[in-house]
Amino acid sequence: TTKAGTGYGGYGLDDVDPLDKGVRLWGLSSIAVDKDLTIYLGETGSNYIKKIYNYDPTDKSKLKIKNIIGNGIKGFTDDKEKASTASIDSPEAIAIDEYKNSNGNSIKDLYFVDRNNKMIRRVRLEGPNPDDIDKLLTIIGNGSWGDTPDGIIDLPNSPMGDPVGLALDDQGTLYFTEQSGNRIRKIENLRDNN
Repeated sequence: TTKAGTGYGGYGLDDVDPLDKGVRLWGLSSIAVDKDLTIYLGETGSNYIKKIYNYDPTDKSKLKIKNIIGNGIKGFTDDKEKASTASIDSPEAIAIDEYKNSNGNSIKDLYFVDRNNKMIRRVRLEGPNPDDIDKLLTIIGNGSWGDTPDGIIDLPNSPMGDPVGLALDDQGTLYFTEQSGNRIRKIENLRDNN
């Protein structure tokens, strides 16, 4: 069963039914699903991350597809800027982390590989502080290719060996692959417990 798209690539309509004839999906590279069954899609062709979400709690069949990260222009936007209007470059992998912090607040974070910028980045989708929502945060990567030794603390200023895939475990530990670095690596203690 087709959930989204018409079979045509390119730039299309936003915030419409995912099967609308005006929807275009271009260079689909990754997919993730959260606990609410919202679907997240990475598109390397259009440089967007999109979500397919239910907009009517009384009818689970009521769905829309919406751009949530990226402006469709290949490039780089620095941390703390709005993710929904940022330039990214070939989002390759997506993972969702949903948890409660030590104060009992629900948090939902989206991690993605910003491949051609050689970074792994995070966007907070839900949380107690409105200032944190829809903001880019680099977890690792300074935009250059290289080999970062284990044990380095300043990860956002470290080079990477072409990140491609990533995954999260139920404790929020991030695992990722470096294609040209020929390694699988992990980063612990990423959750916000304040």
